[in-house]
Amino acid sequence: MTVVCVAYLVALIAFVLVYLGIYRPLYSHPFPGEIADVIPSLSTIRLVELERWVSDEMSELMGDKLTPHELKLARKGRRKKIAEALIPVEANAKLFLAFTRHQVRSIRRRPPGPRSERDRLMEDLYELCQHCCMLLAFAKASRILLAWDTQRLIKFHRAIVMNEVRELLILFLRLSATYGEHCRENLLMALDVWELAEDNF
Repeated sequence: MTVVCVAYLVALIAFVLVYLGIYRPLYSHPFPGEIADVIPSLSTIRLVELERWVSDEMSELMGDKLTPHELKLARKGRRKKIAEALIPVEANAKLFLAFTRHQVRSIRRRPPGPRSERDRLMEDLYELCQHCCMLLAFAKASRILLAWDTQRLIKFHRAIVMNEVRELLILFLRLSATYGEHCRENLLMALDVWELAEDNF
C-alpha cells in the first residue's frame, strides 16, 4: 500500500512539474494581436551565429586548437552560448504560437468551405509552432539534465533543433508574404534572417 501511495505521489509531482515547467508557460503567452502588432515585438534571431556554435566545424576547430583542459572549459562555454542564442528563438516561437492559435481558432469557427492560402499556411504554422515549442523546451531540459554529454547535445541541436527552427522561420516568412511584401521585409529585418529569404524565396 505504501509503495502504491509513493508511486502516485511521484507521478503527481512529475505531472505538476511538466505542467508548471513546460505546458503552462507555452500556452500562457498573451495574444499579440494582428501580424502588424507581432512584428515590432519580435526579438532578433542571429541564425548564422547559432548555426556556427552547433556546427561540426566548431567541434573540429576546438578539438584541433585546444588542450584537453581548455577543451573541457570551452565545451561548457559552448553550451552556455547555445542556450543564450536560443533565448530569442524560444521567445519568438511562443509569440508565433500565441498569434497562430488565436487565428486558427477563428478559422475553425467559420463554416466549412474552401480555404485561402493564408488560412492553410496559418494552420500549418500553428501545428509547427506547437511542435517547435515542445522541442525547444525538451532541448532546454536536455542542456540542463544531460550537460555531461556535450557531443550528443551538439549533434541533437545541429541535426534536429536547427532544422526545426529554420522550417518555422521559413513558414512564418511565407505567411507574412500573404500580408504584403512590406510585412515580409519588416519581418526579415526584425528577425535578421536575410539568408532564409535568399535560400527560399
